[in-house]
Amino acid sequence: MPATAWGFLLGWVASMPIAGAVSIFIAQRGLAGWWRNGLAMATGSAIIEGTWCLFVLAGATQILDRWPVVGDIARWAGGGVLVCLGFYFLRRHTSLPTAGRLAASPRRSLVADLRNGAVLVAMNPLVPVNWLALVTAATALGLDPDVSPPLFAGGVVLGVFSWFATMLWVISSVRHRLSARQIDRVMHVLGAILVLTGVLVVLRQATHL
Repeated sequence: MPATAWGFLLGWVASMPIAGAVSIFIAQRGLAGWWRNGLAMATGSAIIEGTWCLFVLAGATQILDRWPVVGDIARWAGGGVLVCLGFYFLRRHTSLPTAGRLAASPRRSLVADLRNGAVLVAMNPLVPVNWLALVTAATALGLDPDVSPPLFAGGVVLGVFSWFATMLWVISSVRHRLSARQIDRVMHVLGAILVLTGVLVVLRQATHL
């Protein structure tokens, strides 16, 4: 599979937690029917996510060449992140704001939401840490994102934007019928998949000791 496709896949998965700040803001705009504002925020978020990923790929090779043990630690951490994220999904109970309350608030400009999406990701110190863990976990599973870092990062941008666009489309389309229980069911299935994937990463790392 090409580097862009792997980047798309990881970008999609990394953007799934609906409790994240960007996810909540995009969900709010979808509930209020402001799909253009939601897409603007998703665009800003996706661009910065891809940039962080590119920085991680550029620096990870130098770090791993000098201190190989860092790769082992990051793989353990990557598996742990996936397991913890999976359990978060399994235990999460969604509580989304109502559309009526949001519709009464003033609409923000598209440029402001583009900027806000970018700033929310750029100012989050956990984003590069999460990407280092995800990239090393992907490598432990047999992927090779370092073949072409720019293409991989471009796939991340597309994956992040596609997830948010999909979430926004679903919420905007069924915002009068969507229930928190239905969202929770989807999140629980995704959580189980992430837990199994994280356990697989840890087991594969343990067999190499």
